[in-house]
Amino acid sequence: MPDASKNRPLDWSKRARADLDRIYDYYLEAAPYDIAEQSIATIVAEARRIARLNLVFRPGRHGTREAILSRFPFTIVYRIEPRKIRIVRVLHQAREYFNR
Repeated sequence: MPDASKNRPLDWSKRARADLDRIYDYYLEAAPYDIAEQSIATIVAEARRIARLNLVFRPGRHGTREAILSRFPFTIVYRIEPRKIRIVRVLHQAREYFNR
């Protein structure tokens, strides 16, 4: 089990940043502005919590881990690397990833 005292920096992949942009744009069109803001804030807060507490969620594909959000229907796909936590994707829970 990883050492919980180590706070690793977050590294967001280009695809993960693009996922955040798409999520934000979707909610801007489909819901009130506050919901768009809250969706991104929730995702970012959970990613920071993963890095701060060195959390290990369920195994994903290709050496990733998956943190399932409860308030919004998204999964944070990440890798635990020696010096950082890399956020690989932020996907809707109904979506497949890594171009299966």
